[in-house]
Amino acid sequence: LKMCKKLNERGSILFMENKECPERSWIVLNKAVLLSQVNGVIFAPEGFKEHQNISTSTGVVPLSILASLFPELDRDMICQFLCHLEFCHEITDTEILALLQAKADTSPSDEKFFSFRAL
Repeated sequence: LKMCKKLNERGSILFMENKECPERSWIVLNKAVLLSQVNGVIFAPEGFKEHQNISTSTGVVPLSILASLFPELDRDMICQFLCHLEFCHEITDTEILALLQAKADTSPSDEKFFSFRAL
């Protein structure tokens, strides 16, 4: 854990620590490759061949949509990566989550939601 933190500070790796469960932490060896994939899929111009239009009137995107865009990546890792680089923020307010889940017709434990300011 200490070595990962040191390498992260030096910029050699991207270490996304999960404080509640350290075993679920992520080490990204080449963040430039992952960043270019995320940019290409979510934020690239619509002419980019892999671009997916996930924009909404609210900028809120459910985890199920994000997971479908990156099927080869772990759901937790892509969420941590997007939040770590501040592309989005997980919505944790229980009242807002209840409204979103009611609108999405999912049970409270089924779905996480993320707010993308850029969308």
